[in-house]
Amino acid sequence: PNQEKGLRVPLDLSFAFHTDAGVTSDDVTIGTLSLYRANNFGNYADGTPRIVSRYLADMVGRQLVDDARAKFDPHWTNRGLSQQNLYETRVPQVPGMLLEYLSHQNFADMRLGLDPDFLFSSSRAIYKGILKFIGKRDHRDVVVQPLPVNSFAITPKDGGYLLTWAPTVDSLEATAMPTKYVVSERVGAHGGAFKEIAVVERAEYMAKVTDNEIHSYRIQAMNDGGRSFPSEVLSLGVAPNSKGTAMVVNAFTRVSAPDWVDEGDFATFTDETDHGVPYIQGINYIGSQYEKRRSAGWSDARGGFGSSHSDYEGAVIAGNTFDFPAVHGESLMAAGYSFVSTSVKAVEQGVAKLDGYKVLDIIAGKQKETKVGYGAYPSKYKLLSPALMQAVENATKTGANVLLTGAYVASDVFDHQSPNADEVAFAKNVMGYAWGGNQASCTGEVYTIPTAVKQIPGYTDIKYNNELSNKVYCVESPNSIFASDKLGMPFMRYTENNRNAGIVSRREGYRTAVLGFPFETI
Repeated sequence: PNQEKGLRVPLDLSFAFHTDAGVTSDDVTIGTLSLYRANNFGNYADGTPRIVSRYLADMVGRQLVDDARAKFDPHWTNRGLSQQNLYETRVPQVPGMLLEYLSHQNFADMRLGLDPDFLFSSSRAIYKGILKFIGKRDHRDVVVQPLPVNSFAITPKDGGYLLTWAPTVDSLEATAMPTKYVVSERVGAHGGAFKEIAVVERAEYMAKVTDNEIHSYRIQAMNDGGRSFPSEVLSLGVAPNSKGTAMVVNAFTRVSAPDWVDEGDFATFTDETDHGVPYIQGINYIGSQYEKRRSAGWSDARGGFGSSHSDYEGAVIAGNTFDFPAVHGESLMAAGYSFVSTSVKAVEQGVAKLDGYKVLDIIAGKQKETKVGYGAYPSKYKLLSPALMQAVENATKTGANVLLTGAYVASDVFDHQSPNADEVAFAKNVMGYAWGGNQASCTGEVYTIPTAVKQIPGYTDIKYNNELSNKVYCVESPNSIFASDKLGMPFMRYTENNRNAGIVSRREGYRTAVLGFPFETI
């Protein structure tokens, strides 16, 4: 290596990020390997012992494995440390390592490797490992940056709008608690930049709005270690000559890997039923898997098990932006309603009350119960929780009308070997709908039909997004739904087959409307 003096810019370390190859025949992961080079205990050019690289590799690798085992797979494979004479470990003149994160060839690894939750946790683990290495080297205490806040809500109060949220406790890092928060605002319905408007120490902020624009807000937690990722985006708007105020509930919190099937020699990602949900945008999808036999061998001429098409290589795929209340709010304002919004967790925690609003608009998106890896830990992203169902039912008793839209609003309730009786009762008796089937359409086209509800014009054609794009997420498997009793009726059908796409229902003292596809994808 070049031993000449550099530009006198201090560099802490060198880090190379790789994925490895290799397959297993079952649920065992290939896992994580950390590589370094000590050169027979020699020194770097500045006199630093090369053995320090071993400490770096060990701390990063152990942190990643420990966090993976704590949250995703209790048996995630730790391949330990290996000293290798590689360019990335030999040439840099600062402590360095090469991380073999996981096997991109192994099904068990990639079930998690395609999961945005796992990617975030792994990236955070690498950051923590590097942070702790530098802290130990410099004899300094470390503070880990906070996690994004939760239970965000906007509530009308005293002529303004109270923004509230809660810090998220990191069960793996005691130092990752926030000490203050940055509040950012965006004005307008169609994007634009966020502007930081306040730094507060308490988990609340009073916003004042005097115009008829849509105002959107997000929160970042902060401590001596840095800033968290932004929270979900919540919005509000005041309509001229308002007919009343609607509450938009963001219940679409899911990010995930694609659907998958693993049955003996047959294992595949079934993106035809669900491509998964990237966090904001994804760049790791290249195409559908076509070789699904574990026994299919690999060679230079033939890809073998796991081979996928390359028609989407380099494409940016839209996912969950956590910014859909503004989309719903724009339509509510066009209909003459003011609106505020809340996260579903704030409703479940009892922070955001749903009573007293004219309309509840529940964003279900592609929310559905989703396994974590092979299922060692509890599944996530169930649409209906007991607290949410109770809050919505209580609101309907005060006259709130309810709009529920999403791709899995029925299947996530009914399509189970033993459906939850409380969820079924809520869907049928409170909301007035039942399940009519999955993958109800593949064209993304619906039309309205004449009904007794005069506000809904008949024979209007509507298109929702059913293809991968960089604009809005794809709806692969919309639900067909039907009215659960004589109080309801269909008002929308899928064009290709006339299956029901939406129902309206006149309940006792309130009305409901349910769509089997997400409103924000229209």
